[in-house]
Amino acid sequence: MGMIEIASADGLRYGAYENAPQRPGRQRAGAVVVLQEIFGANSHIRAICDRFAAHGFTAIAPALFDRRVRNFESGYSAPEIDAAREIPLRIDWSLMLMDLQAAIDSAMESIDLCPVVTRRPRPPPVRSRRRR
Repeated sequence: MGMIEIASADGLRYGAYENAPQRPGRQRAGAVVVLQEIFGANSHIRAICDRFAAHGFTAIAPALFDRRVRNFESGYSAPEIDAAREIPLRIDWSLMLMDLQAAIDSAMESIDLCPVVTRRPRPPPVRSRRRR
C-alpha cells in the first residue's frame, strides 16, 4: 500500500497510489484502476482504493495530472476547486490516455488472472405478432 511509480510508453515516470489486498493463500479478486477527479489522487481517491483492496482487489489510482503538476492534490474549497479546474484545460489528452494505459498494464501485472474479454451475444429481435 502506498505510492508507486509507473512508466508510461514515452518514458515518463509518474506517480500512482496502489493498494493490494493482503490475502495469504487466496487468489485476488482482480484489479481496478480508479480514476481521479479534478482534485488529483487525493485522500478521497486513496480511500476508494483502500476499500477495493479490503474486498480483494488490487487498486491503482494513477496521478494523471503529473505531466502538468507533479503530485497534485486539491481540497474542496472554492479557491482550490477554481485552481483544479484549470489543469484539465492544459492537458494533452492523448498523453493522458497513454498514461492511463500504463496504469492498466501495471494493474494487470499485479494479478494472477488471465484477462478474458468476451462479448455477449445480442438477444434475438422481438417480432411482433399481429393477428390477422
